[in-house]
Amino acid sequence: MRRIVLLVVVASVALGACSTERDRAAGVTERFLQALSDSGRHGLIESATERAAEHGDTALAIDLAAPIELRAEDERLFRDLEVGAPRPAERGGDVRVPLRLTQRLSSDAPEGTPDEVRASAVLEPAAGGASWYVVAIEPRAEGERVPSEGGARPATAEVGHWMWGAAIAALMTLGSVILIEASPLRMTGLHHLPPDPTAEDPTGHPTTRDALD
Repeated sequence: MRRIVLLVVVASVALGACSTERDRAAGVTERFLQALSDSGRHGLIESATERAAEHGDTALAIDLAAPIELRAEDERLFRDLEVGAPRPAERGGDVRVPLRLTQRLSSDAPEGTPDEVRASAVLEPAAGGASWYVVAIEPRAEGERVPSEGGARPATAEVGHWMWGAAIAALMTLGSVILIEASPLRMTGLHHLPPDPTAEDPTGHPTTRDALD
């Protein structure tokens, strides 16, 4: 039992080291944009707006969505969206996340109407530093790009995280071996159980009990 408790404690500590204390800023930005996009559907306006408000200022939709007269009716606001890796902002504690999205335009929109938005979201710490909140949409600064443009990918695991993951796998494997070796019902012992003289033979041949009778 002590071995099991020790294994659980070590695995819990390792998992805690692998996790981050706050949501990744890129993930918060992506959830914010997706919620804004969903708000274009009539049946999702209320729920999508509530979801967006959890991650950012919903008034920022005006900087991202097409004008109302050019939007597709009862459709998501964006055809696609992409975010890049966060970078420190000028104001201490804030971060900037580059984004690219394609607006969903109405079929009546004039041909050649621009539908692509390239900008950066500015996020500040929220929930006591446990998460992020989108507070502004600004033009990109020099060097800010999304992955499809050659920028860094968001949420890339660090080498230390991979090492901790390998350590957890090794500990779990070792723990399984220890538990199997310590089990009183090891399969190797089952082959040495003595035969039951009173058991019936499924083939119909006389058993030891029949001979005694």
